[in-house]
Amino acid sequence: MVEIQYTVLLKNCIILVGGLPGSGKTTFAKSLATRISARHINSDEVRAAHHLLGDYSTATKNEVYRLMLQQVENWVSESHTVVIDATFYLAQHRQEFFTLANRYRLSLFFFLIIADEETIRDRVSRKRPLTEADFAVYQRVKKAFEPLDVPYCKLDSSHTDLEQMLNVASNYLNVMPNDGLPRT
Repeated sequence: MVEIQYTVLLKNCIILVGGLPGSGKTTFAKSLATRISARHINSDEVRAAHHLLGDYSTATKNEVYRLMLQQVENWVSESHTVVIDATFYLAQHRQEFFTLANRYRLSLFFFLIIADEETIRDRVSRKRPLTEADFAVYQRVKKAFEPLDVPYCKLDSSHTDLEQMLNVASNYLNVMPNDGLPRT
């Protein structure tokens, strides 16, 4: 098998990977970050690093997003592309990253990772590193997920293999206008 090298012509941009618990966000985000030589931030890892596991209050969720935003700002100020992996189920949290992108005049791309409920139920029933989300958490987040008001690329991880998802993502990142403006 021939290994294909990918060169995505992105420099210093922000890529959000959102979706419900168990949708496959982290698997996709880590692989995408590797493919495009970007930094990766995962909300569960941030939560763990700051000793916030087990606390899912609104204040703590906001703190996790604030910490991720701070890290993204540090990295983009050093000209890094950053892939951020979290549910992004609240419009307020998505908007904070768009505001940051606009402040630095950067492009921001959003990937919504979805999966069918049977796939989600199977994934969240297994032990996964750092995450405490089970099917009940999935259902709560699904109910609270605010409509997307930003342009995005939707990828279904239950019916598409990871390599195909990465190929679609690579194409999307190369085709979208790279002028730092949010699309509506």
